[in-house]
Amino acid sequence: MHSPCDLIKNDLIDAIRQRGKSDSYIDRSEEREILQFALQKGLMLDQGHQILLEVCGQSHYIMESHLLEDLLEQIKIFAKGGNGLTEKFFLELTTSLLSKSKGYLQKQNAQEMIIALIEDNGFEIETGFFGNWFLKTKKNLKLA
Repeated sequence: MHSPCDLIKNDLIDAIRQRGKSDSYIDRSEEREILQFALQKGLMLDQGHQILLEVCGQSHYIMESHLLEDLLEQIKIFAKGGNGLTEKFFLELTTSLLSKSKGYLQKQNAQEMIIALIEDNGFEIETGFFGNWFLKTKKNLKLA
C-alpha cells in the first residue's frame, strides 16, 4: 500500500513526464506549473524541485532554467576582469545554447534568452569601430 506522500510523488512524476514526453524540454513556464502543482498537492517547494530534478535526470529531460544558469556562469567568467561581451562570444553562446537544447530552441529564441540575461545582469558590451553589434542584433530580433 502506498502512503499519501508516495501518491503525491507519483502524481508529480506523471505531471513532469506529461510535459516532457513530447520534446524532452521543460521550459520555465512548465517548471513553474510543475512546482505549483507540487505545492497544491501539499509538498514543500524544495521537495517538488528535488523530484523535478530527479525525473529530468532519469528521463534525460532538459531544464531551461539549468541552461540559463550555465549561460549566466559562462558570461560571468568571460566578463570577469572588466571584459565587455563581444559579438564573437555572443555567437558562441548562441551555438552552445542551441546545441544544449537539442533542437528545442530556434536561433531567435536562443539569442533573445541570451540578450535578456545580459541586460538583466547589466553586463558590459564591447562595441567595435563599425557600430554596436548588440543594438543591431536587438533590432534584427525586433527587441529594440
